Order: sequence, then structure tokens, then C-alpha cells
Amino acid sequence: NVPLEIHHIRKLKDLSGRKQWEIAMIGRKRKTMALCVYCHDKLHAGKLD
Repeated sequence: NVPLEIHHIRKLKDLSGRKQWEIAMIGRKRKTMALCVYCHDKLHAGKLD
């Protein structure tokens, strides 16, 4: 029961694979990831590992 937002990227090759969320997206071969509003805000602020 948590509101989710979808984070998306243009290309998987744009990810460096240094952060945990990037590794998860690369491992799943997906350009989208569902995140809670708080985590999505942190990701865009560069504070989500």
C-alpha cells in the first residue's frame, strides 16, 4: 500500500554499474524500476546507492 513511481533510463549502456540500483537494473535487463516516492527522490538527488 505504498505509492510507487517508475524510474526509467534511455539505454542500459548509460548505466555505470557502480551503484546498487544500477546493478539491479543491469541484472534484470530492464530500463525501468519501481521505487517509492522517497527513494525515487533520493535517486534523482544522487543520494541513493
